[in-house]
Amino acid sequence: MCYNSCMKTMVQQAGRNVRRSGRTGQAMLEYVIVFVLLLGLLAALGHCFHAAKRVSRRSAALVSSENA
Repeated sequence: MCYNSCMKTMVQQAGRNVRRSGRTGQAMLEYVIVFVLLLGLLAALGHCFHAAKRVSRRSAALVSSENA
């Protein structure tokens, strides 16, 4: 009888360890996803700022050429 209850306890503990490991893996995956999304957002904002800078240079060139 003791053998069965001891084995049952060991199996339950092993299951808990596996679940904890899965949770930490899930948290790490979530951190990686958030990091990639923030990196993509930063790249998109950089692209928008670069495009706005080019448009403002073009506009300034057009305005200065009309006055000359």
